[in-house]
Amino acid sequence: MATPGTSGFPLLVVERALPDDADALTTAAHESKETWGYPRAWIESWHDQLTLTPEYIRRHEVYAGRVEATLAGFYALVDQDNQWCLDHFWVRPAYLRQGVGRRLFADAVDRIRHSRPGRLVIDSDPHAEAFYLRMGCTRIGAVPANMPGVERSLPRLEFQVAL
Repeated sequence: MATPGTSGFPLLVVERALPDDADALTTAAHESKETWGYPRAWIESWHDQLTLTPEYIRRHEVYAGRVEATLAGFYALVDQDNQWCLDHFWVRPAYLRQGVGRRLFADAVDRIRHSRPGRLVIDSDPHAEAFYLRMGCTRIGAVPANMPGVERSLPRLEFQVAL
């Protein structure tokens, strides 16, 4: 689905990711996480969480947003029967602050609305919480995410998708 560019923002085309996209999506997730300045040891410990496999892409709804055929970002929705989970949501650093994240989030909400409206739950990186709040999400709690020697948590957010 094409999302029109507005006032100088790039044209974003969002399509279902293919299993062959796994390496490119994984690279984008790693690039995005690294922009937040986490220690290298933390990034390495998150390697498996940031890696998308062809099997994961086959099992879940993964959508890639491209600008002129270049991957700008992606998201993954996991259907948990009574709610949806936004399992991945990444915008590559070169496309930050260009409306790509806003348009990817709107695309995810539209897909849920047309599939099975309901609750979307997000365990957000702390650096991304403000973005999700701007998108209309509500903070409903926190999930422990301690790292060696550091107590930390991830904001748990929700978004109610109605018809």
